[in-house]
Amino acid sequence: MIHYVYATRGGYLYLVGKFAHKPKTQKPDEFVLSVPDKTSQNQIDTLAHRRFMDHLNRPRRAAHDRHKAAERELATV
Repeated sequence: MIHYVYATRGGYLYLVGKFAHKPKTQKPDEFVLSVPDKTSQNQIDTLAHRRFMDHLNRPRRAAHDRHKAAERELATV
């Protein structure tokens, strides 16, 4: 498998890198596309574009860690 990292910036799709192992994406606007070794570049571009268009139609919600930092405090009366 070959792993491509794509980023969506300013409404455009950019190829960030090509990796032999699956990398971890750091930013929320990046995604990894994993394809078999003998996949044509046209198919790779089509898959990346479809995933990009799906993201535009249904943007992912930001995950909030609301309850991790807040601890319960005892109320004094």
